[in-house]
Parts: sequence; structure tokens; C-alpha cells
Amino acid sequence: MNFTVPIAIVALILVGLLFGFTIQISSSILNVISSVGSAIGGMGAAIAAWFSYRAIAEWKHEFKYKIKYEYINEMESIFYKVWGDFSQIILTESVSSTDSENPLISNFDQYRERYEYCYSQLSPLMKDKEILENVSYIRITFNLISHYHIIRNSNWVMKSKAVWNNMDSAMEHVKLVESTLGLRKTYYDNFQRLKRSL
Repeated sequence: MNFTVPIAIVALILVGLLFGFTIQISSSILNVISSVGSAIGGMGAAIAAWFSYRAIAEWKHEFKYKIKYEYINEMESIFYKVWGDFSQIILTESVSSTDSENPLISNFDQYRERYEYCYSQLSPLMKDKEILENVSYIRITFNLISHYHIIRNSNWVMKSKAVWNNMDSAMEHVKLVESTLGLRKTYYDNFQRLKRSL
């Protein structure tokens, strides 16, 4: 917390009391009452200044919270767009162990600039950088591309055509689906943790 304003308030009160009681000491009861009234008025002004300082600090906190929340929501929305593309690619017939190019990279690049902008704006506002790093674009794309290669190397799409003909293929298919859904849940949980950390 910044102590500059409270220290300035106390200093003003003390200086006001010092000058007020040393200069205006008089034998008249009206002058004494006037001096006490002025001191009380000064303290009231100082208390009002303190409350306004607290109100401004609270407003700044709420404003930053709103900004952070908007960036997180936009990042989460972009993640689900990336996830949608990822799901489309892994469910198409084009995923096979013979694919030489990774179609995810070109799809993910269209979202990268906006996601990284939101991330860079959010980063200085966050206290817990570790939670934020869990949803960095590079980490998300790395995990999705790695998962894509696991699926591709397992020939999931080719095996899915005959998945019920072979129990081992069926179990492998179920494990890959569970793994894919687990990855999505991991990122859902990461975004929820990020929101709770605000």
C-alpha cells in the first residue's frame, strides 16, 4: 500500500495543530472554542481526504480487475477457437502417419497475434505469473501439436474405421479420446484458476 497520502494527512494535521494552538491561544473562551472547532474541522477534512484516497484505490482495483477479466475471457475464447480447429483436424480423414506437414501450425497462426497481445497486456497486471504461464500461447500450441502427433502416430483415424473389429484398437481409441478430453479439461481448469487468482 502507498503510505504517501496518509503520511501527508497526518503531517498537515500536526502542522495545523501546532500553528493553530501556538498562535491563537487567548483568554477568551470564544477564541478557544473557535480554535478547537478549526482543529476538528481540519481533522474532518483529513479524514475525508483519507476516505477519498481509499475510494480511488478501490476504483483503480476494480478497473484493473475488469481489464484483467476481459483479457482472460478473450484469451479463453481464442483458446476454444483453436480447440475447435484442433478437433476438426484430428477428426478428419487427413490425419495419418503419412502426413508430412502439420496442418495445425497454419491454423493456429491466425489466432496468435491477438492472443499474445492479450497475454502481454495481462502479464504486468498479474501477481501470480506461474498460473498465467500455464495458458501461454506457445505452451497451448506445443501441447496440442504434441497431442496431434500422438494421435497421428497411433493411426487413430485409420484404426477408427475398424475400431470395433479389434478390442485392442477399441481400447486405444477410448484412451486417445479420454486423453484428448483430459487435455481440454486441463486448459479449462487453467483458465478458471487464472480467473480465481484475480
